[in-house]
This record gives sequence, structure tokens and C-alpha cells, in this order.
Amino acid sequence: MGELVARALIALLFVVNGAATARDPEPRRAKAAWFGNPPLLAVRANGIAMVLLGLVLVTGWQRTWVASALIVLLALTTVGGHAFWRAADGAERSRELTQVIKNTAVLGGLLLLALP
Repeated sequence: MGELVARALIALLFVVNGAATARDPEPRRAKAAWFGNPPLLAVRANGIAMVLLGLVLVTGWQRTWVASALIVLLALTTVGGHAFWRAADGAERSRELTQVIKNTAVLGGLLLLALP
């Protein structure tokens, strides 16, 4: 029961944020422009993949593979979209660093789920 709750709580982040990205990818594309200027379709696809993988994560099906795929997506999103080292001012740097720390914690949870 505890693992189901953990999977659901982690998945919530991906379903909610992935849906927001899929609906409106432009702000995220603009934030990641320094990382290779991804096309809107790629950003939208990333959001859709996060929603789908988040939903599958809750079920526990192929947990190791699903968690591993989410690790890759979250790592890329963290580096591309939360570049605190590129922030123009202290407040922005602080906001982006908070996102990096939060994402790092989520990566830790996904790593536990990715273990066979």
C-alpha cells in the first residue's frame, strides 16, 4: 500500500505539470531556448509523455522502465528549463534553484522506484 501511495504522489507532479506543458508549451520552450531552442512540438510531446508515464507509474506496470524514462525526462527538463546559473537576478536564481532542488528530490524517489 505504501508503494502505491508513493507512486501516486510522484506521478501527480508529472500528470499536472505535463498536462500544463502539453496545453501551453510556449513558456517552457522559451525558458529552454538556450538549451537548443526546442520546437513547440518537442516540448508538447515531452508534456504528453510525462502525463502518460505518470499515469502508468501509478499502476505499477513496468515500474522500473517507466521510472527510468521519467528520470531521463525530468533530468533534461531540469537542466533545460531551470538553469539557475543563467538567472538575471537573485530572485529568479532563487526560484530556479528551488525547482532544481525539488526536481532532484523527485529524481531520488524515481531512482528508488527504478530499482528492480
